[in-house]
Amino acid sequence: MNYCEMQLVDVVNIKTGKLNSNAAVEKGEYPFYTCAPSPLRIDKYKYDQAAILLAGNNAEGNFHINYFEGKFEAYQRTYIIDSKNEDKYDLKYLFYALKECLHEFKLMSQGTSTKFLTMAILNGFKLNIPDINEQRKIAGILSSLDQKISNNEAINRNLLDQGRVLYEELIAGYEVNSKLGDLIKSIETGKRPKGGAQEVGVPSIGAEKIECFGVYNYSTEKFIDDDFYRNLKKGHVLSGDVLLYKDGAYTGKTSMALDGFPHEKCAINEHVYKLNTLNNLYQFFLYFTLDNDKIKDYIYTLASSKAAQPGLNQNELRSVDIVLPEESVLLEFENRVSDMMHLIASNAKESRSLSIIRDTLLPKLMSGELDVSELEV
Repeated sequence: MNYCEMQLVDVVNIKTGKLNSNAAVEKGEYPFYTCAPSPLRIDKYKYDQAAILLAGNNAEGNFHINYFEGKFEAYQRTYIIDSKNEDKYDLKYLFYALKECLHEFKLMSQGTSTKFLTMAILNGFKLNIPDINEQRKIAGILSSLDQKISNNEAINRNLLDQGRVLYEELIAGYEVNSKLGDLIKSIETGKRPKGGAQEVGVPSIGAEKIECFGVYNYSTEKFIDDDFYRNLKKGHVLSGDVLLYKDGAYTGKTSMALDGFPHEKCAINEHVYKLNTLNNLYQFFLYFTLDNDKIKDYIYTLASSKAAQPGLNQNELRSVDIVLPEESVLLEFENRVSDMMHLIASNAKESRSLSIIRDTLLPKLMSGELDVSELEV
């Protein structure tokens, strides 16, 4: 393939959003792109277009990038990028080309405690761009993988919503009658070695990884070595464990390990609780109890009542009021949601495999190592 070196400013339009990050609204109608890996939500929008959304700052220089088509809002340090001429420069291709350059952006970024990707850096950046037909072929290959990942994510959101409806229907016939400690029989937390995590080894799940079941950010993964993992007395993650974000800005978020999601072998650090019911019989009910908005809000309020940095100890967690039906009802609920929960885990693992394939192909396609000029797409 033949490439032409182009300055980014000659290929795309670049602007920034206008809002502060605190404009986010939980469960808002539209995506709100900040410098976080995934968009927040908001109830209004300013932009209605296809765009690349590139974070303009990050503490460690890990600038997140997204592609979106439709109505959205953007943070004041998020770059909104579109093509100056779609007949010459395919926007999806440019998204993947810029994604391949994120490490270069990290090296070029400015600042100490926070790294900034400035407009001057972007304007002066150069890309090697092939013919528009090759651009579209490359974008088509990579976006087909991303589309399957997106489909899996949509299915999983729907399945979780179904589980939430079943949970709400179940508890609607009961008054609050128990404490969370009556349901939870085991609470564990883990740790990392002195000196912190390392770059390779066994994944160590921190609170920042806890979002919801089926969702996991595999970027900037932290690890512990095998010897440290084997010597841990607590904190090994097993299939069926419910995981709770125990201290920090988003205390109360919960997830679940199941069937090798998020990893076949991993541990938690000291900022995550691993929760288990008696013989793990009611793990799905426990997950949906903690996923309930009222319970999450109460846990966060409880954790925030003592200090500037929210934190939740085990006694406080056990003291939370809940609805706890009789055993036969709990077992029926477990059976009703079991298939959908295992499907969520399966979809999430498939998406992880697809993302690995995509990320393996990306540099080979961008460099021309894989030639698509003769490929019919």
